Amino acid sequence: MKHTEIRSIETHETIAITCDVCKTRYDDPVEMQAFIQILKTGGYGNIFGDGALMECDLCQYCLKERLGDSLRIKHYQVGCRSVQIGGVVAGNIQKITERANAVFGSPEIASRWLNKPRKKFKDRSAIDLALTEAGAKVVAEELERIDSGYF
Repeated sequence: MKHTEIRSIETHETIAITCDVCKTRYDDPVEMQAFIQILKTGGYGNIFGDGALMECDLCQYCLKERLGDSLRIKHYQVGCRSVQIGGVVAGNIQKITERANAVFGSPEIASRWLNKPRKKFKDRSAIDLALTEAGAKVVAEELERIDSGYF
């Protein structure tokens, strides 16, 4: 027998991010999701110092301006949309897409489900949510619920 009680938990939620280059503050979740955070500890002989902690938050615009030609960008096709993503995220989206195809039995139905904004995902589409590791886990769990008949 499980014994439960209601507990309140306080959490810290990021409400905005300021770009360290252009100093622009972003509070839009889509813009915040596009930020690149650099958090690196320098090793032996590092020009910033041995063991130095280097941090930088870059908006997508400064990232493109500073590193645009040096970035390796891949495009992954999801339904009718083209999404620019990196290696790990591409693997997550491929797995999510394959699982959705299996759950719904049709790539067309799966694509509609993946691309339609849903209240369950706070008015985001499953594919947009899956652009982060945590979001991909939420989408995978939802697909398992649907496949098990719990929806």
